[in-house]
Amino acid sequence: MLWRWGGIFLAAVFLWACSNSEMLGGEPEEKPFIHPGLGRVKAIDREVVLGTNDTLADPAERPAMRVRFTYDFYLGYREVSLSEYREALGLVTTPEDSSERINSVTYYDAVLFANAVSRKYGFDTVYTYTQSEYDVFGSCISLAGLETHYEVEGFRLPTEAEWMLAATDHWDDSCDENGRRFCAFSDGLKEWVNDWLGLFQDTTVENYVGAAMIGNQSMRVLKGGSFRDSRNTVHPYGRMDVYSVTSDMKADYVGIRLAFGAIPNYTMTDIVGRVLHSNIRVTVDSRTLRDKLSTMSVKLVFRNDVSGNLVYVNFISGSPIVHEIVGEMEVYHPEISPDGKWAVFSTVMEGVSDTSNVFSRMLNPVNPVLRRLPEAVAAIPRWRMMDNGEPLVVYVTDAGNNRDSVKFKKAETWQIKFVDGGFRQKKRLFSGAYHDGVSDDGRLAVTGARLLRAHITPPGEDLSNGTDTVWYGGEQACNVSLARDGSKRTLFLDFGGKTGREFTGRDYGVHEMLLVVDSLGHLVQGIPAPAGYSFDHTEWVPGKNMAVATLADMNGVHRRIVLVDLSDSSIVDLVEGEDLGFPSLWTYGSFAGEGGRKLDPDSAGVYMRANGSFEMALYRYKLELLWRYRDSADVVVLGSSRSLSGFDPMVFTNHFAINLSQTPNSLYLSRDLFKRYVLGNVTNLRYLIVSLDIDLWYKNDAEDNFFNSSYQNYPGFVYDENHNFWKDDRSDRILRYTESAIGSEEGEKILYHRGLYAGVAKGWPDEPTFLADSTWNQDNPKLFEDNLSALEDIIRLAKEEGIVVVGVIFPQNPAYAATGSFGRYGLTRSEAPELIGRIASLEEKFDNFHLVDENKMGVHDYTNIMAENDDHLCRAGARQLSSRLNSLIKSWDAQ
Repeated sequence: MLWRWGGIFLAAVFLWACSNSEMLGGEPEEKPFIHPGLGRVKAIDREVVLGTNDTLADPAERPAMRVRFTYDFYLGYREVSLSEYREALGLVTTPEDSSERINSVTYYDAVLFANAVSRKYGFDTVYTYTQSEYDVFGSCISLAGLETHYEVEGFRLPTEAEWMLAATDHWDDSCDENGRRFCAFSDGLKEWVNDWLGLFQDTTVENYVGAAMIGNQSMRVLKGGSFRDSRNTVHPYGRMDVYSVTSDMKADYVGIRLAFGAIPNYTMTDIVGRVLHSNIRVTVDSRTLRDKLSTMSVKLVFRNDVSGNLVYVNFISGSPIVHEIVGEMEVYHPEISPDGKWAVFSTVMEGVSDTSNVFSRMLNPVNPVLRRLPEAVAAIPRWRMMDNGEPLVVYVTDAGNNRDSVKFKKAETWQIKFVDGGFRQKKRLFSGAYHDGVSDDGRLAVTGARLLRAHITPPGEDLSNGTDTVWYGGEQACNVSLARDGSKRTLFLDFGGKTGREFTGRDYGVHEMLLVVDSLGHLVQGIPAPAGYSFDHTEWVPGKNMAVATLADMNGVHRRIVLVDLSDSSIVDLVEGEDLGFPSLWTYGSFAGEGGRKLDPDSAGVYMRANGSFEMALYRYKLELLWRYRDSADVVVLGSSRSLSGFDPMVFTNHFAINLSQTPNSLYLSRDLFKRYVLGNVTNLRYLIVSLDIDLWYKNDAEDNFFNSSYQNYPGFVYDENHNFWKDDRSDRILRYTESAIGSEEGEKILYHRGLYAGVAKGWPDEPTFLADSTWNQDNPKLFEDNLSALEDIIRLAKEEGIVVVGVIFPQNPAYAATGSFGRYGLTRSEAPELIGRIASLEEKFDNFHLVDENKMGVHDYTNIMAENDDHLCRAGARQLSSRLNSLIKSWDAQ
């Protein structure tokens, strides 16, 4: 087949044929771009529905949202073949490649392919990036700085809305010999689209391109059905997969369909589906941030002056996630709590005497819980820590100008305990509105807004006997902040006053110099603002010799938020936007200050890459749990996603349990995690709980064991191996490095419940899904034997250390009892009882092994409210199963 472009005939690239139903928009028009493998979709003034209102659908697939198009585009008639893929990338092809669709490609592979096709045909590339990384199999697993330029006319992946528009009209079309019709939306392969996963809202948006690189674990969207899906489970609105879909995921049932064309005036949404009108952009790269702060566990909050909303940036993933939390009140002076989970803020700014309230807001864009401090008037909240580590919030009764001493003294400074997001037990500290910081020992408080005032209590004196004084010679000062590193230094801005000019030896204008005084009010440092800018909203970074500030341009517009390093006066850009204010920066888990014992920060604890897969995020946070609790845990859980969602460590009463389950999983992986990481580290281990997913025992050691396949791709695992998995080093060094390494916003949830990661209750489906041939054991019985041998290895190793192994068969959909399959991945039901009996016989062979069968061939008591899907429990089911295990272990303890 040939195609015509500017009078030149070129060989066709796309060869597969599809149904002869009428194409959206008929034959391709004679335009500068004509391609036989892509058909023009006439979309102008058309609408398509994304998602559904079906209450049984995943929350990320509802409600239904309408998308209106103002542009046409081109879309591949079918999925890309192996020969097309290899040819575009300059790889050797064979005649057989043209009959196979390319699969097992990551999202990054797909966009690199799209760029290659653009270059091949003389178009600009849609995707740009700064650096690429590949695994040992040649798949691209990271593209640092990846951006999609929708305004560029080139080859790209389709948006979910584009894919849906074509699929809605051609859902059931199948292949024929025509080659010029759309097909393979409902079968064949699932397909990458370009969107980040975000929630929908019941509204209509125009030219929708997905969420703005935010969402659950920065997840992507997959569309359509594949050869592995049951027909009745595939819907056009579907956008999920069995496992979380991240950019570096690949599977044999996922392929590529190309699109072409620019998208004008495109619309993005935030994580909960709200249209974004802000152009806030993170400008710092992950390497620079980590080099400066010695951690990737960094959060930033600030006010968007355009909308008045609280903006929250989480840097943990290496590809920063930006959330704008819409509220009904103004947000000023937000400050992040010591644990990084909350922000407190005021409804008025410093220098304004007006009615004000103080609120706390959870830094969770999906469920941003809001609590109000129950005071008629409260302003400018600041965090303070008691000696026992209990957090307090300090606030004042008036945020106004403090030049008038009489008026200033009529105001008061209070503190209140902050417990589980709520305000408890307030206490008056002293007269005067000292809203810019109270030292942890209470002996120094400072405030600004015209004068730099200090409240000082000498050592040995009662805190109620403090005296008030004015520093900086009574000259104007504002944007005051007290250091929270024990140094009692205070930073502030002035108005180009005489004292500052004499100290720095230079002339400067209003707010053009960041000044620092010591605990006695003596100037010790001055840092100039960049040329053409002035500082504003300066605040210390807790625990660091650094400050965060906004930079205002010559028009007084706060365009940038920057990090100021007081050790060398360097300034690093963090965020830019239309008008930004009142930043607060929080860090956790720094590995600085180790001297000669410092580990390699490029390797230690680095178990995943920037914006990595959920699989690797699980490893990263499960190992953080291990390092954190290796001296206190006495129960460890290993296994698959069934135990990941089905075992709640918090239910155990007499023991301290951690859930180290992983997905995807094999028994070989559990065995090697036990040998490498658990044995010798969890020194008080008494019980090892292992999920026995016998329908998954078709897996083999060579291909389905992370430690035999790809662990070398992640430096943290190699570093652990070279350090004997830290069994000879009981310090917390590896914990602090892991805490400081790249992670994920979604993965952080794993820590809250010591490893449990459970979904919502959706019930057991009426018709169960089958994802493997149920006869696999009959075809190759050695697979079961090898898995059984791996289980025996675990039991034998545990016995040598006096550890009891509890093998658990997790419940699956009881509807499997009416089929010929044991579970989701097969085994014929007729053979399953004998195989389970062989596992049970290990109780006679090993006195440290117990089998707990909670599936009971489908005849169990786990109800619909306890299930998420065919083979996973939700939190209610996890509580029931864990309670039963807790009771069993109590009875064994008593023997």
